[in-house]
Amino acid sequence: MASQGLKQAAGLPELENGRLKYGGSLEEAVGAADPYFAVDPQNILRNETVRRSLLANGLILTSQGIPFLHAGDEMLRSKYGDHNSYRSPDVINAIRWDRKQAFIPVFQYYKGLIELRRKHPAFRLHGRQEIERSLEFLRCDSGVVSYMLKDNAGGDVWNNIVVIFNANTETITQSLPNTGGCWNIVVDHSYAGTEAFRIADNQEVQVEGLSMMVLYDSYGEPAPRSKIIEVHYDRPDGDYRGWNLWVWGTGIQDGQCDFRQMENGRAVARIEAEIGVQSVGYILRLNDWEEKSADGDRFIDCSGSEKLIKVLVRERRPASPGNAHDPLKLSSGHTA
Repeated sequence: MASQGLKQAAGLPELENGRLKYGGSLEEAVGAADPYFAVDPQNILRNETVRRSLLANGLILTSQGIPFLHAGDEMLRSKYGDHNSYRSPDVINAIRWDRKQAFIPVFQYYKGLIELRRKHPAFRLHGRQEIERSLEFLRCDSGVVSYMLKDNAGGDVWNNIVVIFNANTETITQSLPNTGGCWNIVVDHSYAGTEAFRIADNQEVQVEGLSMMVLYDSYGEPAPRSKIIEVHYDRPDGDYRGWNLWVWGTGIQDGQCDFRQMENGRAVARIEAEIGVQSVGYILRLNDWEEKSADGDRFIDCSGSEKLIKVLVRERRPASPGNAHDPLKLSSGHTA
C-alpha cells in the first residue's frame, strides 16, 4: 500500500521506532486507518495491491527450494505502513483472524498453490543437477519470466509444466512450446489448484497483468527416469545426530544426502539414481567431514532391473580405533 503511494489515502500512521512519529495514541491511529479501503469485497482478486501480493507469493510457492510465507499473508495481513515492525507493539503486529473470512478468496488461492506444490514433485526437485536438467527458460525479459519443467521432472505425472509470471500491469501474450498436445490451465489470476479448468487456445496464452499462470500438456504415467536406493543406517547407540551420506555417480544429484526419516529404529536416506547407472558410491560421515567411515569409499550395485534397492549399513565396533560399516542388501523390487 505504502509503496503504491496510497499511504495517505489509507490513513496509515507515521511511525518511528514502533511509536507515532508525532506522538499520540497508536491504538487510536491504527483504529482510524483503513489499509483495505480500495479492496472491493465482491471482487477481491481484481485489486492491484492484492494481485501484487498473490504474484509475490506465487513466485515463492512454485520455486525450487523450501518456500517461506510470512504469517498472515494468506489473509492480507497489514502492518499499517511499518516496514520493520520488530520494535512495534501488538496493535501493529497482531494477526487479525477475522480477516481470513473477509479475504477467503486469497486464502483459497494460496491453498491451491500449496496443494499444487505438494502433489507435484516437479516443484520440489532435489538439487542443482536435477534442476538444470529439468528446467528450461522460455522467456526472461520486459517484466515476464516463463519456464518449462520438462520430461516428467522429478518423476511427476505431468509430462511438461509451463509457469509464467507477468509483473507488468497490462496483459501479455506468451507462446507455448509445441509438445504435440493441448495445454491445460490449472492456475491463473482467478484460481489456483491441481485440476484443469480451461484449455489454452492454439499455442499461446494471454496472461493478465500482475498475475501468474501454470499449465500442463498431458496427464499419464511417467516414463521410468530413475531408481531409488534406500540406505538404512543402524547404530547401536541410536544417536544419528549429524550423520549423513556423501554420494556420487548418481547421474542426478551428487553430494550430501541426509537421513530424513526413521524406520524400525534405523535412520533412512533416499538416493535417486538415473536409469542405466551401474553403481553409486557413498561415504558415511558426521556433519561436514568431522568424522567419516573407517571403511572409506563404498559402492552400491545398481546394475539390476530393480526400481527400489534397499541397503542396510550396520555399525560395528572393532578393537582398533574407528568404526566400520557392513552394507548388506535387505531387499529389492519394484515399488508399489
